Amino acid sequence: YIILGQEDHPWWCECDNCKALADQYGTDAAVMILFLNKVQAAVDEWFAQNRPSEKPTMCLMFAYYDTIVPPVNWNAQTGAWEPIDEAMVINPNSGIMFAPIDMESDVAFSDYDAADKTNPHGQLLGWNSCTDNIFVWLYSQNFSQYFLPYYTFDTVKENYELLLETGCVSILDQTQSDSKGYMTGWNMAKAYLLKELQWDNAQNTEDVLRRFFNRYYGDASYVMYSLFRDEMNWINYIHSQLDAQGGVFEEILLQKYGTADFMDEDY
Repeated sequence: YIILGQEDHPWWCECDNCKALADQYGTDAAVMILFLNKVQAAVDEWFAQNRPSEKPTMCLMFAYYDTIVPPVNWNAQTGAWEPIDEAMVINPNSGIMFAPIDMESDVAFSDYDAADKTNPHGQLLGWNSCTDNIFVWLYSQNFSQYFLPYYTFDTVKENYELLLETGCVSILDQTQSDSKGYMTGWNMAKAYLLKELQWDNAQNTEDVLRRFFNRYYGDASYVMYSLFRDEMNWINYIHSQLDAQGGVFEEILLQKYGTADFMDEDY
């Protein structure tokens, strides 16, 4: 596939035509859907004429930042989302890359209201009414703080289960991709967990983590696992008792969270 998508920024076109479509459908994603369908129709036609025996190349759009809200309405009678009109149904040879970058790390999809398209769960189900081809880009790293763990260890299994039930065809779960082999924040353990659950999501999270620590740390596994759980409990505390939100750019080292004191004590 190829992606016809925007870069990493939250700004969108504000010309009269784009603004009119955004007002009509309640989301900037409408512009991208119309564009995507036109491009995919041209690609399909080219393949039909030049390579009739081959499946056309799939074109995807990003459901990301300003385009993450789907152009759908909630049907209270059926308890499901529906595209606002036929123009918002995505070509069956196309699809979306759903990237909920504002999702909180310690909250599962199912913790959000499925009938609200301003949150990741409602958005996912809304897009599922527009297309059967949903590729998912998840985030398992705080990009402002690599040293500290990003608390997705206890939600990843449940999230993968829901994505599978929704019919998602691909999951990319981004962690530390640019630290040149020296992962911090327990990301070696996380990479192992993500890999194992993507291969077989029926596995128990705790069993997978224990297996990693036993194999990776050997005789030190008990001490290292205890340290790991201390950090997980601390992060759970600042999320549940303080105002930490678990975002991918959250300044978790703020003095009010006591991060430095905790790390000094634990290490």
